[in-house]
Amino acid sequence: MGRPLAALICGLLLIVGSVASWFRGVESRVEDLSDLGLSPQTVTWYSGPWLTAAAVLAAAGGVLLVWCVRDFASRRHRQR
Repeated sequence: MGRPLAALICGLLLIVGSVASWFRGVESRVEDLSDLGLSPQTVTWYSGPWLTAAAVLAAAGGVLLVWCVRDFASRRHRQR
């Protein structure tokens, strides 16, 4: 039972890393544009490498979690 448990832990860590990477890749702030005669605007910047890392980590974590659930289910089914 060591391998599925390790996959579960790694999968969860990859998902947590994905969330952290996503928050690192999206940045919003209010810009004061009064010198241009405009009201303050909320501006959002997206960082491609961080968002790509988030997608890759989420996909890898999802694959590991699916593998873990499949393995647990097949073991339980075999025990019957």
